[in-house]
Amino acid sequence: MDSPDARARGQTALEFLMTYGWALAILMAVIALFVYIGLGRLPALSPNQCSLPNALSCAGYKISEGGEITLVLAQNTGYDITVTAFGCNETNATPFDLPAPVLVPNGGSANLAGLHACGKADGGWISGGEYYSGKLAVEYQEPATGISHSVTGAISYRVE
Repeated sequence: MDSPDARARGQTALEFLMTYGWALAILMAVIALFVYIGLGRLPALSPNQCSLPNALSCAGYKISEGGEITLVLAQNTGYDITVTAFGCNETNATPFDLPAPVLVPNGGSANLAGLHACGKADGGWISGGEYYSGKLAVEYQEPATGISHSVTGAISYRVE
């Protein structure tokens, strides 16, 4: 038979393991929550990404020092479009007018480049090596109908 002293030690050990087991389970749940909502992501490990809605897509993109953006815009809307403005900002996408409208044929793409169109929320420009994450705006028109559209997406990039 077990002695009362052995049972007490066993009970103490079991309580110790259960207490630390629950604490470990709670800690793991909190860490999982942080990772799920994005607080655990380090900017250095974050991938470059660009997304636009409404049959528009980023076929290629690059942000250079000073906020200069190069965007290869692809589209599959069912009709040709003419891009009149685009730009990005950390908080709200403010498009800048292009020097000349750019025609993007249906099922094709066009290079929108050379604008210093990406800025920080405080109005400053971004520098090389910085991780930039913001909203991207594109304004375009359907030449056949004259209807204008404005769409907002997202862009994240390690500035070159």
